[in-house]
Amino acid sequence: MRAIGNGSCRFEEAAKGEAYLVRYRTAVLNRFAKCLADQRCCQALEHYACDELCGFLTACALMRPSRLEGMKAKSVRKKMKQASFAAAVNRQDIINGAEDLGIELNEHIDFCIAAMQTIAADLDLVAES
Repeated sequence: MRAIGNGSCRFEEAAKGEAYLVRYRTAVLNRFAKCLADQRCCQALEHYACDELCGFLTACALMRPSRLEGMKAKSVRKKMKQASFAAAVNRQDIINGAEDLGIELNEHIDFCIAAMQTIAADLDLVAES
């Protein structure tokens, strides 16, 4: 596993748990390790489904004193409706990504939040003291 920033990535170890499906583990690892995937393969679809969402979740977390802690899909969906918030993030890509995976958007958002919470310290998204 390649290091992220100055710390080592503990996500791979955390993602081995029963709660994480292999397809999501691969997608999130691709995002943070900046792996390149062939556009025609399943891995690329999973990467696509998580890429914009992880960026949007980071923007949402940076606006909260508690960062990722306690973040819910409902509040993320509310922010998605604000065109001026994280304007560069393509909301349609987030929606299409969940649809392409065949899962509900709220479930996909909650999963990505949970995955990012496992490496919040590495992402510098730990609650402010």
